[in-house]
Amino acid sequence: MARNDFARGLALAAALAAALPGCDERAAQCSAIARRFRAELDKGGACGTDADCACYNPVASGLACGGTTDRATAGRLSLIEVEFYAAKCPWPHQCEAQVCAPKCRAGRCGP
Repeated sequence: MARNDFARGLALAAALAAALPGCDERAAQCSAIARRFRAELDKGGACGTDADCACYNPVASGLACGGTTDRATAGRLSLIEVEFYAAKCPWPHQCEAQVCAPKCRAGRCGP
């Protein structure tokens, strides 16, 4: 009986995969967007004053519910976030609304 259930499950999975063309393509696109977001974020964060810092929303896993970086990087991340929405990528986290008050500490943007 268990083998029959397993076989039916495999058949159902194959049918769903065939019925949802582009799933793999969207997953690949979302992964590429997340990698670009992470690479851009890794380049930024330097500041001289609090005004140099801004907040971002996370579109890559491992970034909790967002954070702070320098204002120019935050602007580029915001453009990548637009692509993330347009591609209908799944959010890595469900977060409650938060207040963002970035500070420049020792030349790096932070909370």
